[in-house]
Amino acid sequence: MKLTPEEARFDEAQEDLFQDLNLSVESRFLYPDDPGRRIHVLETGEGDPVVMIHGGNSVAAGWAPLLIELDGRFHVYAADRPGCGLTHPQDYRKLNLREHAIQFLDDVLDGLELDHATLVGNSMGGYWSLLYAINRPERVERVILIGEPAGSTKRLGLKIRAIGTPVINRLLLATLGRARPNPDFLHGLVVDTGKLTPKLMNCFYAGALIPGAGHAWRTMLELIAAPGKRADLTYALIPLLPTIKCPVLFCWGDHDMTPPTAGIELTRHLNQARFEGIQDAGLITWIDKPKEVARLFKDFMSSP
Repeated sequence: MKLTPEEARFDEAQEDLFQDLNLSVESRFLYPDDPGRRIHVLETGEGDPVVMIHGGNSVAAGWAPLLIELDGRFHVYAADRPGCGLTHPQDYRKLNLREHAIQFLDDVLDGLELDHATLVGNSMGGYWSLLYAINRPERVERVILIGEPAGSTKRLGLKIRAIGTPVINRLLLATLGRARPNPDFLHGLVVDTGKLTPKLMNCFYAGALIPGAGHAWRTMLELIAAPGKRADLTYALIPLLPTIKCPVLFCWGDHDMTPPTAGIELTRHLNQARFEGIQDAGLITWIDKPKEVARLFKDFMSSP
């Protein structure tokens, strides 16, 4: 399958990251002949199937610091979300986000020929994971939420509401598009920005420069955060959380954008939930504390 020059640069950047970490990863496409359905997946390890769904305008390769600590003990499939990385472009305007998320995860599991899997999600990927566990319980073995699942409290944060405003987010994204990769861009998501290595930052940056990536992120922000258009996120799922029968693990950094108390509250509505607070960590928890997150991940996967 032919990649655009920007996609090829991103593909090279993620390969450089994997080589730097000595991480063996296969890059593959689901539905490669359907441009409007194409899904890019990274595959590594052996054992029980695990599907990882990243957050924000990130990319699947961003999980790499965690993958190296998992020691290949699980058969991990990390997917680029629509509009991100090498998965198909996506305009989120006038989209039913819930239906979109469920269909995407259906497509991922069907394309991988998986009847069921453990879902691992961060931020928007965490929300999608909970939503899928509610709507497709027979296909979800466990759920691991690393960082806050998007919209865990009734009110979105001021920063999210601001960048959900069309004029503001267009100016911000235009500014970031001209800048070179800088760990300070992720300040507030990561506590120790020194752990954002040049190879990792180059991967994030190359992903952000793929045509359509900025549009997908901007239109998603407008869908979920703009006044009068706010989509129901994790907070709106609270009445449905008791229907989730599988075990759920929260790994929540003490410097997350939303306080850990929100995660503790969510556990009260789940039948089998475990909350683990992580010190000195932000929303992208595994960047700050990869070994600790991996330890909790392995322990949870081996528990009854």
